[in-house]
Amino acid sequence: PMVRFLHDASITPCTWIQIPKNAHEPVVRVSTCDVEYDQIDLADIRSLNCDEGDARLAPPAYVALYYDLETLGLNARVHPIIQISMVFVKYHSSKPAEVTKLLLSLGSVDPFDRDVHITECSDEAELLLAFRREILARDPDCMCAFNGVYFDNSFLEMRAKGVGQQHGGALDGFFRLSRLATQPCRLDKVQMTVQAVDRQFSFFRTPGRGQYDWMVKLQQDMPNEPKHSLGALAPKICGIGKLEDVPVHDLSAMHREGPTARAKIAEYCVRDSELLHLMNEKRTMFTSIFSFASVFGILPQAVHCRGQGVRGVTKVLGRVRVC
Repeated sequence: PMVRFLHDASITPCTWIQIPKNAHEPVVRVSTCDVEYDQIDLADIRSLNCDEGDARLAPPAYVALYYDLETLGLNARVHPIIQISMVFVKYHSSKPAEVTKLLLSLGSVDPFDRDVHITECSDEAELLLAFRREILARDPDCMCAFNGVYFDNSFLEMRAKGVGQQHGGALDGFFRLSRLATQPCRLDKVQMTVQAVDRQFSFFRTPGRGQYDWMVKLQQDMPNEPKHSLGALAPKICGIGKLEDVPVHDLSAMHREGPTARAKIAEYCVRDSELLHLMNEKRTMFTSIFSFASVFGILPQAVHCRGQGVRGVTKVLGRVRVC
């Protein structure tokens, strides 16, 4: 529906639009967007190109969230999430990016980096709700993980549902992560072929916030790499790599050991999220995605999670609808 609306209204994705000054604001808002209007005639919506000579039409700033989980095992039914790193980055077209680094922890953590804001949680329910609270408060346009489509996203969903059952459904609010205030998000399963292999990806459906995964993006952009792990790709792209790996079987003992050991886990967790930001800076991946979306008239997320087919079909349909 959204892509059809873009074509019906002749809106180019990822650019500015112009609407009448007297546009009607609804009495009851249904989104968390900065501005919200209804009852606008499609003919009154104009898409503005960034090259029209007006400095005000420079590419708008956008906020990306890079996140990573640390868990006590690989089975979401029994193993809790103990830490979540959240690196929010506001990208500008004419000045350096603004970076805010957060660490949500189950239990106390010794300070390990003065630039990292630590939130200590008493239980996993508080940890998960803190994750949602930061998303709503800092309002990212994009959410990005590495291997999130295979692990982080489905793990978050299963833990939120499981912990919610233990708390009598109290975590239902966790799934209100999108910009539609009244609509809970869900985990979508997307079938896609990557490197000649059929795969199933798990993305949260969060209207107003695009979901991305740099592992999927780099599998597409760098198909000849022998290994598409963060540890293998980060040194080649960023010039720095992951911290010394923390084996999964050691995490439980380190977590129980106390704040100092948890700080080592936290440092490792935050570095993984920071690397995703550095990858974007080196390879301008979001800029590339937004440019593709503008050319093909599709939502940015579809550029790398819906395959080549949707781009071609959308372009053809766009031509058909104007003939």
